[in-house]
Amino acid sequence: MTIPADFEQLTASPFSERIGPLYLSRRDDLPVVGLKVEAHHLNRAGRVHGGLLATVADIAVSRAAWDHVPEGATIATADLHIAYLGNVNAGAWVEAWPSVDRVGRAVVHASCLVESDGEPLAKVLATVAVRMPEVRR
Repeated sequence: MTIPADFEQLTASPFSERIGPLYLSRRDDLPVVGLKVEAHHLNRAGRVHGGLLATVADIAVSRAAWDHVPEGATIATADLHIAYLGNVNAGAWVEAWPSVDRVGRAVVHASCLVESDGEPLAKVLATVAVRMPEVRR
């Protein structure tokens, strides 16, 4: 499995580098996160670890939320719900497709479909807290 041409390696944080390599593409103006499943991504049963799918979805929804918050704001995932729908083995290409569902003053509600070859692996609902910078007077 080769990495699709429109994906570039993502080096966002020491954590994402540790679990990666992760990849990023902008599709339909969305930050799609990609991952080639390798041996260090597997659980004891030899399938992709569910925690990895949750992490990839969290990164995707957080990046999508960034596109909707004012400059200077900070964000943090406040709530994440995941339904596991399938599984894959080493060698599979996985993509996390986020969607921003609602933008409020202090939160962004988002969802994400994690899939491989068009087959759903997980569906995520997330609330991202937005903190505005303090105004000094």
